[in-house]
Amino acid sequence: MFIRTAALGVSLVTLVAAAPCGAKTIVVNPGPGTPFQSAIGAASPGDTLRIFPGTYAEAVVIDKALRVIPGGCCAWVIDAGCTASTAVNILADDVTFSGLAVQGGTLYEIDVEHRDRVKVLRSIMSETCGTAEYGIQVYRSTNVKLWLNETSGFSDAGVYIGGIAKSGDNSDGVRLLHNCVTGLPGTTATGIELDTTSDGNVITGNAIDENVTDVLDSWRNNHFTTGSVPPCP
Repeated sequence: MFIRTAALGVSLVTLVAAAPCGAKTIVVNPGPGTPFQSAIGAASPGDTLRIFPGTYAEAVVIDKALRVIPGGCCAWVIDAGCTASTAVNILADDVTFSGLAVQGGTLYEIDVEHRDRVKVLRSIMSETCGTAEYGIQVYRSTNVKLWLNETSGFSDAGVYIGGIAKSGDNSDGVRLLHNCVTGLPGTTATGIELDTTSDGNVITGNAIDENVTDVLDSWRNNHFTTGSVPPCP
C-alpha cells in the first residue's frame, strides 16, 4: 500500500508497510524552480529522496539526515550554474548521497564539513566553471566513506581531506575506496590531498591520473593498501 501526492514536480510516496518508523520516499523530477531543494524541505530525517533523470539547475543544501539515490535511468545532473561556491553542501550527519553527477560550483562540487557518518558513493564531480578547486572536500568530519566516485579537472585537489577529528586514542578516519581522480594538466593539481591534521584514513584501490602529485600525505598515520587498481572509465 502506498499514498502518492504530487505538487511542483515533487511526489511523496509513503511506503506504509516497509518503511521503518514512518520514513517515506520522496520522488523528485526535474522542473522549474528548485525541485531538489524543495524535496529536501518537504522531507524529514530518515527519508529517502529518489532523484529521477534530468538536470537540476540549482545549488543544493542537504541539512537533514537523508538518503539520496537515483531513480529511473541514464543521466542525473545537479548543476549550480557557477552561481554558488558549492554545488552540494552536506550540512547534516547520517547522509548518503549516491549515483548523481555534480557540477557548477565555483569552489567545491561537494563539501562535507564538521559532519559524521556521511557517504558519497558512485557520483561524478566535474569542473565546469574554470575556477573550482576541489571535487570533494571533507573537513573535520568523521566516519566518511567515499566510494567509486569520479572527479576531474580540479586545479587544487580532486579529493581534499583535512582536519579529521579524533575520538579518544583512536582516529575516526575517512575511507577512500576505488575512486577515480583525474587532474587538470598544466596546473599544480593534486589527486588526493591529506593535510597535516588528517590521519587514520584508509586509501584503497584509487585510480589517479594527470596530477603533478597523485597523493599528498602530509601526516604519518594514514593507511594505504596495494593491489590491482582499475583504470578510470
